[in-house]
Amino acid sequence: MLDDLDFPIEAQRRDLPQHRPADLALLAEQDSPFRLYLHDDALNGMKRHAALDPRNEVGGVLIGRHYQRGDQLAVVVREHLPVPSRSRGAAHFEFDELSTRAILERLDSIPGHVDEYVVGWYHSHVSGRPFMSVHDNILHRDHFGQPWHVSCVIGVEPWARPAGFWRLVDGELEEINGYVVDMAYKLGDLDRHTDYLDAAGLSEDDPWGPALDLPALLRSLGVPPGGRLLGAIPEDRPMPADGGLDTVRFLVQAAQAAAKDPAAVDELSSLSDRLRLARSFDRAMSRRLVGGWIQRRIQVHGHICYAYLPGSSHVIRTRTSDAQIWTLTFTPAPRLLAHSEDGALWALTAQNQIVRFSTEGDGESDEDVELNAVQHVVLHGITGEVRQFMVRPDALWLLTDASWYQVPLTRMDKTVTFGPVVAGVLPAQDCALLDDRGPKAATAAALVGRDGDRLQLWQYRGSGWNCAVEQRLPTPWNEWRPTHAARCGSSVFVLFDDGDLGQLGRFDLHSLDLELHLVRNRGMESSSPITGFCGDGLGRVYAFAEGVLYRV
Repeated sequence: MLDDLDFPIEAQRRDLPQHRPADLALLAEQDSPFRLYLHDDALNGMKRHAALDPRNEVGGVLIGRHYQRGDQLAVVVREHLPVPSRSRGAAHFEFDELSTRAILERLDSIPGHVDEYVVGWYHSHVSGRPFMSVHDNILHRDHFGQPWHVSCVIGVEPWARPAGFWRLVDGELEEINGYVVDMAYKLGDLDRHTDYLDAAGLSEDDPWGPALDLPALLRSLGVPPGGRLLGAIPEDRPMPADGGLDTVRFLVQAAQAAAKDPAAVDELSSLSDRLRLARSFDRAMSRRLVGGWIQRRIQVHGHICYAYLPGSSHVIRTRTSDAQIWTLTFTPAPRLLAHSEDGALWALTAQNQIVRFSTEGDGESDEDVELNAVQHVVLHGITGEVRQFMVRPDALWLLTDASWYQVPLTRMDKTVTFGPVVAGVLPAQDCALLDDRGPKAATAAALVGRDGDRLQLWQYRGSGWNCAVEQRLPTPWNEWRPTHAARCGSSVFVLFDDGDLGQLGRFDLHSLDLELHLVRNRGMESSSPITGFCGDGLGRVYAFAEGVLYRV
């Protein structure tokens, strides 16, 4: 029956304001192909929004309209719309379903006679100069593909450049060199942010914000899983990071448990002792954005940090003193990077090829950064995947899951001669090379390992490993695997794999007594796994998580 019907069906495009841009004559004449106009309240509102959360990126959309005459374009930004998002952190911001709801509700509230629409987006950077990262570039291309779509990056730091703007030109993202600010327009957009959230069915409180996983936190502090304290806490109810009534409830429940059972008193006493050695990871570490929010490893020497994804040829080079960032291309792609005592960069590839670089320039500009490969050597006899790689003055050291490898080095002038590979079985159950580059570095290579419930420090003497010191690990450290270790003065920082974010401990170099537990929990500000950890050759220790470089 339906096959007999014959009538045309034509798609009709909905007539929207952005489909009929106003003539450029409505604005002042311009001699450039593009001009950006910003109302003062919109620009200041974005700055105030960014300042509300200086440790994490925030974002929203730009409301206004565009004008066109021939090849000339102008964009007027009248308002900004801050939007919520569950997908944001110290190094990234994305629009999600919450953001979309807030945007749609806001656009529906614009009177029908006002020809305004989304003309771009903005987000903040918690440190460094405003720039468009690789991830920002992809987001802009995917969602803001018109030449009149504008991207704004707000700098949060007091001495950062306040804002930068970009748009697509012939398919490439280009920075907008200048813009005009209208000082007369007054909207008070930030004051209406609550109305926007209410219209989207959201609360001003941050229901998607951080919430401490209290059971996991207590377990990491040595509270027994089957004990009275953990039994008083519902497993499926996280505690907001700012405490509040849930903190009071826990304290009351803990006190009630202690009153009923002497075992709870012992648990509280032990917990009190552990808390004396505990500090929040976020509070104990200074931070610096280095770009590349995907999971990367790091290699730091002095004030230069290389962040890299094993197997990728693109490496992010950052000068940590002022967060200047460059993207370098390595051929072949490195699996691991390491520095020698003199600051030279070494790379290990997937084919077990060693590449030694000489670094020219001090990194003041892209042209000043030059990595020259001066030596290529292929290592033979390596079995298994190398997970750690270190350069000592007299040898290269490599670790797989079960074995260690030593490659003797002989240095003459600017050349390095490689000796035959020496191999052996790791002396402990879980081992990590100790990164102790620096002015007081030991001449012998060292390992930090866990054997059962004992933490051990091993030193290489002649033809084998000698256990210099060992110490019994408290619970639950004796269940975690040490993955990286770095010396800092008379202490050793060890990163342990706890099956989640990673826990960081500071141990006395001579006794391996636990001195400090830098606690990590998903309800804290830094809630991403640590993917990179190393020393810097100056006695300082660095950790990397989700695009942020942390320094002790």
